[in-house]
Amino acid sequence: MSVEQANLSGIRVLDQPVEPGEKAKYVAEMFDAIAPRYDLLNSLLSGRLDRRWRRFAAKCAALSLGDNALDVCSGTGDFAHELRQIVGPSGTVTATDFSAGMLESGKSKFTADNVVVVQADAMDLPFLTGVFDAAVVAFGLRNVAVPVKALTEMCRVVKPEGRVVCLEFSHPQGKGPVGKLFKTAFNWFSKTVLPTVGGMISGRKEAYTYLPESMARWKTRAEISEMMSEAGLIDIRTCDLTFGLVCVHVGVKPA
Repeated sequence: MSVEQANLSGIRVLDQPVEPGEKAKYVAEMFDAIAPRYDLLNSLLSGRLDRRWRRFAAKCAALSLGDNALDVCSGTGDFAHELRQIVGPSGTVTATDFSAGMLESGKSKFTADNVVVVQADAMDLPFLTGVFDAAVVAFGLRNVAVPVKALTEMCRVVKPEGRVVCLEFSHPQGKGPVGKLFKTAFNWFSKTVLPTVGGMISGRKEAYTYLPESMARWKTRAEISEMMSEAGLIDIRTCDLTFGLVCVHVGVKPA
């Protein structure tokens, strides 16, 4: 894989809604910048729960040995790795991301013969219609300039009755005493620990300030379900994980 990494002089914080083109440029620059420490910080800041979340979401794609899977906004390839375990050596996983730096940082996970890496925009996937058994995205839809366009593209490229799966941060529900305590603790963590630790290790505090801000502005479960329906998907369902901190959204392409 040959991927050219951007040379960045710095990134800024998106503290208010911006035009789609400006957000796309900002997000690409941000992820190029933090790519070298991305995996380390994911594991550290999530308490390694991110692996369990991806594993569960991968199962929701209902893939089998020999299937052809698409991982959109693949980043450094953690989700692609989970998918590869399911489809086996007779299947294929195609990993896409528009950040060259992220793909470069994850190249060690893309060395298997049945993994294909394509630098591409989630809103304009360079694939024929109906060629994948499932399309998935983990923690990437929130960063797409126009999320419904990405979902529409994912729906387009999967086969009839294929699944589209989105694993994304959500808004903790705070139900019951434990749920309320978790919600309070997470709000404190996201506003203090996350940007401080993330900034120290990555050298880019702006990026780890963007994360909680983007989560706070992110859509509700109902709004995401509505987007999936607008994208052409049916049988849409959701499943909360870790007190609703993350949510798995699943839709099916009509037969």
